[in-house]
Amino acid sequence: MIVLEELFQTVDRFRKYAPYIESNVQLKDLNSSAMSARKQIVILLSKQVYDRI
Repeated sequence: MIVLEELFQTVDRFRKYAPYIESNVQLKDLNSSAMSARKQIVILLSKQVYDRI
C-alpha cells in the first residue's frame, strides 16, 4: 500500500498541498513517513472517518 497514492493520484496533486517537496521526489519515496502519519491520523479520527476521506 502506498498511502499517498490513495489520497493523491500524482505528485503534482500532492505538490498543491506540499509545495516545497523536491522536484524529483516520487510518492513511493515518501511512503514510510506517510504510513506513520496515517497511523496517527487513524488513531485521532477513527478508521471509519479516515476511510470516508
